[in-house]
Amino acid sequence: MTDLHFPNRSRSFDPTGGGVCFQGYDRSIEVSFYVGIDVLRRISMQACNSETEVLGVFDEVLRIIHKVAVRVYTCGGRGHGHFYYKLVADDF
Repeated sequence: MTDLHFPNRSRSFDPTGGGVCFQGYDRSIEVSFYVGIDVLRRISMQACNSETEVLGVFDEVLRIIHKVAVRVYTCGGRGHGHFYYKLVADDF
């Protein structure tokens, strides 16, 4: 069982990658996650044409994203390094 949790709602827009980065914590270890705009569009069906819209959609579906992040992290996912995980459409 994992101790992954999300004590704050901090997130940042990544204009280069076209998505949102956010962090969780496994005890005291910071674990970074990334979810692309394509994934956000798929789960929300909302417009994601600006930074404000992307972050708004992310906030709207945050509970779903956190559940998926926990599952991907617990299963080992597709981490790029030990503490970075990219959530893709097939995860949802």
